[in-house]
Amino acid sequence: MDEVCEVIRRVNIIWLVLVTMFGVIWFRTFQLQVIESDIYKKMADDLHSVNESLPAKRGTIYDRENRILATERQVFSCYALTNTILNKRSFARKVSDVLMMDYSTVLKRVTDYHRFVWIKRNLTPEEVKRLRAEKIEGLRLYADIGRNYPYSETCCHVLGFVDVEGKSAGGVESYFSKYLRGFPGLRVSHRDGIGRVLWALSSGGVSPQNGCDLYLTIDVRLQRVCENIIATLAEKNKARGAVAIVLDLKENEILSLVSYPMYDPNEYNKYSQREWMNRAVSMVFEPGSVMKPVIMALAINDMRVNPMVAVDCSKPIITPWGEINDFMEHKDILTLPEILVWSSNIGISKLSASLDGERIYEYLENLNFGRRVGIGLPGEASGILNRDWINNRYGKMYVSFGQGIGVTAIQVVSAYACIANGGVWKTPRLIRYIKDGEKVVYEPVIEERRVLSETTCNYIKAAMDRVVSEGFAKEAFISGYRVAGKTGTAEKMSRDGEGEKYFSQMVAFFPSDDPAYLVFVLFDEPEYPFFGSRVAAPAIKEIITNIILLYNLPPMYKYLYSYPEVLVSKRGDIPNFVDLKLADAYRIALENGLYPVFTNRGDRVKKQFQGVDDKMSGVIELILGGDGMPYMVGLPSGYALSYLVREGYEYKILGDGDTVVEQKVDEGGVIILRLGDIALLKERELDESNESA
Repeated sequence: MDEVCEVIRRVNIIWLVLVTMFGVIWFRTFQLQVIESDIYKKMADDLHSVNESLPAKRGTIYDRENRILATERQVFSCYALTNTILNKRSFARKVSDVLMMDYSTVLKRVTDYHRFVWIKRNLTPEEVKRLRAEKIEGLRLYADIGRNYPYSETCCHVLGFVDVEGKSAGGVESYFSKYLRGFPGLRVSHRDGIGRVLWALSSGGVSPQNGCDLYLTIDVRLQRVCENIIATLAEKNKARGAVAIVLDLKENEILSLVSYPMYDPNEYNKYSQREWMNRAVSMVFEPGSVMKPVIMALAINDMRVNPMVAVDCSKPIITPWGEINDFMEHKDILTLPEILVWSSNIGISKLSASLDGERIYEYLENLNFGRRVGIGLPGEASGILNRDWINNRYGKMYVSFGQGIGVTAIQVVSAYACIANGGVWKTPRLIRYIKDGEKVVYEPVIEERRVLSETTCNYIKAAMDRVVSEGFAKEAFISGYRVAGKTGTAEKMSRDGEGEKYFSQMVAFFPSDDPAYLVFVLFDEPEYPFFGSRVAAPAIKEIITNIILLYNLPPMYKYLYSYPEVLVSKRGDIPNFVDLKLADAYRIALENGLYPVFTNRGDRVKKQFQGVDDKMSGVIELILGGDGMPYMVGLPSGYALSYLVREGYEYKILGDGDTVVEQKVDEGGVIILRLGDIALLKERELDESNESA
């Protein structure tokens, strides 16, 4: 009996164990399939599906004439799925040979624990072609959207760049990235155990939303011209860096903004961060004598000095930090315009001594010194404007000729634009607008305030006109055009503590009585002669001359100034235009890099002059003579009309076009010009040559 009970007891124990085991198994199964099913389903989905980001098309950047400055392009990168590579050493050897990469670098990447690794980003078309031909097992190509800058270095500091990861840096690419980048989409892809995409099972996703398009005020044609001029002169003068800005004063728009040295945003990683720096907005410097017209304007505007007053500039001013002296000899008593013509530190210091320091500070703040202008570029500096220094009895004297104050190039441009525009300060525009399709989603806010009276500004403009025609800025003189300007040379702290270093700069606008364009240039640490009159003024002249050529601006005045002309017909490096007809002289001048200004009536050139220097560049004045009518066939229509109007000819215009294609004179002596396309003129010339043959 005891034995039977023992058997029953053992059987019950076994049953209890079995029931407990099956209960545990059932509960665990229920837990996995019901309670925690979502967790394990997600784990399975993560193993077999991939949420693939679909990149949005980044917005296009245009110049003022809708030329494309930055756009999208397809780029390829390659990656490896390490779990599909059977022989990693062989794989690394093949890839390194095809892509010309370091073998050990490739091997290290594919022996990493990650299943997915990038091998190389931004492949060249040749590399893509070689990889497709090799068909390396485990290596995949990935098509992506990259950034393309068609003009390479041109406008690089305005544009900035986008790196291989899609991150923007510098320029409008960074500042307006939230508008340009758009929003990426999403695609869910299912893969098998070795990573192959199962397209039949792929489903779901969100379409990408493309970025907005940005329209700049920059004229890429002028931008390229200015970059070439600045780069050439910076290299010639061995300058560490340079800046050039051109402002359309009528539209208050920046036409060109140059920072040297430049870089190619397509290959940004080949350049140093020094070359990425936008000196036009980030570099702070002392303005030197460029500050003198600004302070003189305040003295006249606040009626602290009589515009007709003369100042005794014969003796230096003694200060706790040394003497304030002039570097050029001049007469003892100077009028206010002569203070600018001779760039007298003594004269401008005496004017500033009559001003209240707090008033100077408020005035400079209203001209936006000491704070960012806000044109839409990152890294803009606010400059240095020290209230205590300006309120100091002697400190305000030093500020009057540009010492003890730090400015940026764009601040100088905006301050002088205020003077040129009759006393109203406005925020210069670099961005016209940003569009999402046809809808404008952004327009810059233009701050505007009156700082000076129009009468004051007219006085300063006339004085600055004399600086170019009579003073240190003669190198910027252009015959036929009145240019107002001021040079400046400011000492800077040497990086090595040895030797003197300087900023050479000049600001100018033209025509001086009704300014249309403003130009500012600066060279950082040029070699001797480092003066603004020797380094910056020639750059100003070159840029203004090219503005005249580019926009076909007719001469506004005859040869007005008494500056000694250089008779160049005796020189060998300037073509001899004497006895040439007007149209022939115009053509030959352009072929030799000269812009001809015709004065007086007549059918042939009788004399020729080149304004200031004897270099074969800039504007040349050709004086006509004789009794015949000038022959104008082949001339641009605007150029021909400006000459007829200026010289008082009676004329009649027929047709429409950009070129004079036919000319007649009626019985009453009226010149009849027929306008048309230059292609028509060339076709007619070809027919005439065939007939003569």
